Amino acid sequence: MINRVRDLFFLKTDHSLRSVDKKIIEVQTRHVAIKLRKKNAEIPELKEKLLKFTEIEAENVKLRQIIKKNAKHDAENAELKIEIARLRHDTEEMKQQTQIITEVKYVCSIENTSPVEVILKISTANISSNQCDKVNSSPSNVSKQKSLKDKEMDAFLKSEFKRKVNDKIKQRNKEKKLLRESVNQNVTSSLSCNIEIITSD
Repeated sequence: MINRVRDLFFLKTDHSLRSVDKKIIEVQTRHVAIKLRKKNAEIPELKEKLLKFTEIEAENVKLRQIIKKNAKHDAENAELKIEIARLRHDTEEMKQQTQIITEVKYVCSIENTSPVEVILKISTANISSNQCDKVNSSPSNVSKQKSLKDKEMDAFLKSEFKRKVNDKIKQRNKEKKLLRESVNQNVTSSLSCNIEIITSD
């Protein structure tokens, strides 16, 4: 009888152990199935994120190329602006020189002197008043024979001519200064823009 009770006890214990094992396996199976479902649900999300990331990387590469092209174009534009400013300055200077030469010829015709006697050096540097004096004080035998009224008129014309030349020189120097400042400012802003673009890469 003790044996029977013992056998029954073991049988019940064995049966209860099996049922417990079965329940544990069921719980574990459910748990694994839930984990797999979650992971399977995450896979399309991850694929979508990976696709978006790839698209963003491709777009970043394109944008970097565009930024480099823009920086190159900005540098070329700055160079071209400098060249255009220089050409405009040279053209304006030539116009002013032509006008001054015309006025010198006019003064020469009033004084009855030949243009060879009047030496006029026009350059990009300042023309000093001494040079204007040299131009306007060329000796002439004809002017010695002129009347007082003619001499006064000549003196007036000479002083007006000097004033105009000096005014033009001042104006030209102001324009040069403004042009240099403008070009320097454009180049500086262009270079700082390029530096910002390059450092942002």
